Amino acid sequence: MLNYLKRTLTIKQVLIAVIVASSLGIKAQEPEKKPTPQVPVNASEINLKASEDNYGWSKRISFIFGAGPSVVKGKLYQDVSIDKSSNFVQIEEADRVRTPISLGILYTPFVSDIRRRIKTSDKDSVILYDHYPRGFSIGLFINPFELSSINATQTSQVDLGIGLGYRTGSFSILVTSEFFALRQPKQSFIDYYMNKNLTYNVNNEIQTSINVNEESVYRSKKFISFGLKLAYTFDIAKSYFTSTR
Repeated sequence: MLNYLKRTLTIKQVLIAVIVASSLGIKAQEPEKKPTPQVPVNASEINLKASEDNYGWSKRISFIFGAGPSVVKGKLYQDVSIDKSSNFVQIEEADRVRTPISLGILYTPFVSDIRRRIKTSDKDSVILYDHYPRGFSIGLFINPFELSSINATQTSQVDLGIGLGYRTGSFSILVTSEFFALRQPKQSFIDYYMNKNLTYNVNNEIQTSINVNEESVYRSKKFISFGLKLAYTFDIAKSYFTSTR
């Protein structure tokens, strides 16, 4: 009987030992759970923004607004006037410096890359490449207004120019050539009346004024000026693409 009890206890102890060992083995074989890596919430948005600019090509054509001085090539004369007290014809040279305000289009063929690192979390960051037009640029513009103008009547509203220069960011500086036309007194009229203290007579009557449209006195003359222009650029294509999305 005693031997039977010993065998029973021994079997129970063995079974308990096997169960405990098995449970410990199962726990030991369970893989350790690793924390789920945090994906930067804004990473996809940042990468999308980087690709949306089409690597800067959509920004190469921009609208410009600028101003700058230019010097007119050749002599300029003011509108002919007649002195009210003596009725003598007065012809004076005009200032050759003008400062037009320009509106136009700027084309920059080259694009530069700017590398930025943006932190998205405590441990993660995203490298972002921005693409901006920079360097040599070509401008085509018109001059609707002038800060300082020549005291002479302009023949037409066509006052345009071209420029070559450098663009960086939103600003550009251009060396310009501008083309325009003015009503100028004829050279024969200048030679006869300038500094001569003479009256202007028509049908033996002394004239007290001279109209700029009088073809016997005036003619249309084309001029070219050279100067510098500082311009601010607006991204036409980028604004259009953003508004149409």
